Amino acid sequence: MSAQAVLYAAKSTEDRRGSISTQLADGRALAEREGWHVAAEFSDEAFSAYSGDRGPGLAAALAECERIATEDGGCALIVQHSDRLSRGDGKQSKHTVEYALWGLKGDVTIRSVQDPQTFEDLLYAVVTGQRNNEDSKRKSQATKDGLRRAAERGEWTGRILPDGYVVTRDVDDHGRVIRTVLKDPERGEVIGLIWDLALQGYTAEQIQQECSLRKFTTAPYCKDGKRRPFDACRVGQILDNEFYAGIVVHNGETLAASAQWPRYVEPEHFYRLRAERRERGNATRRRVGRPAAKFLLSELARCGLCGGPLTSYTGRPRLDGTRARTYECKAHKVNHSDSAEYCPATPIDAIAADRIVLDGLGEILASAEILAGQLDAGRTAGRQRLSQIASEARREADEADRVAQKAQRLYERYLADGDDVAADINLTAVRNKRADATSARTRLDAALDALNYEPEQTDGDVLSRMWAVLSGQVNDAGDDVPRLNAALRSWFDQFELHRTESALTITPRISATAIARALQDPAAWLGEVAVATHDRATGEITTEPLTDAGPPAARDGCDQYIVIEQPPSLTGDAKSPAASPATG
Repeated sequence: MSAQAVLYAAKSTEDRRGSISTQLADGRALAEREGWHVAAEFSDEAFSAYSGDRGPGLAAALAECERIATEDGGCALIVQHSDRLSRGDGKQSKHTVEYALWGLKGDVTIRSVQDPQTFEDLLYAVVTGQRNNEDSKRKSQATKDGLRRAAERGEWTGRILPDGYVVTRDVDDHGRVIRTVLKDPERGEVIGLIWDLALQGYTAEQIQQECSLRKFTTAPYCKDGKRRPFDACRVGQILDNEFYAGIVVHNGETLAASAQWPRYVEPEHFYRLRAERRERGNATRRRVGRPAAKFLLSELARCGLCGGPLTSYTGRPRLDGTRARTYECKAHKVNHSDSAEYCPATPIDAIAADRIVLDGLGEILASAEILAGQLDAGRTAGRQRLSQIASEARREADEADRVAQKAQRLYERYLADGDDVAADINLTAVRNKRADATSARTRLDAALDALNYEPEQTDGDVLSRMWAVLSGQVNDAGDDVPRLNAALRSWFDQFELHRTESALTITPRISATAIARALQDPAAWLGEVAVATHDRATGEITTEPLTDAGPPAARDGCDQYIVIEQPPSLTGDAKSPAASPATG
């Protein structure tokens, strides 16, 4: 009986050109020349021999060789080249000499078609294994450098494309594959809507609700994945992805190159929106996701005594099946009465508090006396934040320029001395710091533009419009508590609840971000607001602009409605008019 041989072939990446079949054919030819019987064939595809020990195919081939050697007293393992077995350094993956020792101990003869001397002597195995490892290290670094240069040119480097993009592949006259990233015609409407709403000031929760109303679903991450409804977390991931703004990020580093793919949002708007979201997140310490489903003031309610957050609680079922719902001060619930952090505020009935807020929104926003101070405070706070952002951005830009200039001098000196390695290191530092300076100046310009803007709207006009739009949102939401909660969070930072023996007092605090949006671009955010009067007897409808004094007095036999052209409504088409009762 002739000696038996096991064939093994491997490819570190996807085998698109039949490399594995060629390797096995070479192995069969060697076995035929030696008069060996091929007992089995194994292979691995897309398993590295440099960063790992190949895959299950190699493990099975080694096990089969050991079995045959035990039964027949010997076996041959045939590979096309020694690097099909290993390219490791002996630390993160096996060195070639380890396989040579394994074969020597187990009566397995390893034969390589292209470098047969490697396994004839252990010294050759050491030297060839070292060469294989250095060759792979060089190729790995060359690949990294090539990807870096492509990223610096603004090219897509082959990573997973975000939702809303597709890639087309063509072959040029030299046989090279040309990849072009375009907006996905099927998903462009969904992603475009998300960014349009974000630019109008919508929160992630409000955008998610708009997507749900339109029956929009997410694109699956993998081939066999399922489409699912959007949630606020998925929306937040889209809004935090620089790819949509044409900003090139390579290995976590933002590069200065302009991307060669179409944008959904301009870079300056992307940075501004991200800063606003982070500011809201730092202010409220909220987790990304859905708000509580049954409490109007979830994540908005604050204690009127200590100023701490009020947590929403649902009690155990009563005998009639209902449950008590309360807002409880966290400092009261978690601290002992003897503690300095203890707050004496007792739980507040959530049903009563929610009803007071809904019934009183019209009076709250229609009264300039109540909110004038908050409006001024919000405007001042906004300008202070913009000034701080501008100062930080200017300081970052100056520091990045200083470091870049120092690295530039070192680069020129090392280049003149012929030290190419040190020169390349400093050239990379120059590029990185110049990219940091460009990013900082973009933030600086946006902050200065906002600081120099002078609003044309009066405080009374802004408050009247805010009241009209919020009334429309509340009317549209109906009994949908999550949508009501999202509408309130888009306008208010918090509601302070303070209960005395005789009454429950609720004081709202308007969001400074909402004030800034309303003052800066009232036409886009607040819309054109008017009052429509419907005469029930004649059917005639007349309209008149909403003034600073609020809606006109209702006439007998007539119904009045607030009419908003292109409002930020939470329902329906964002471009359609919406109407709500003038009484709020």
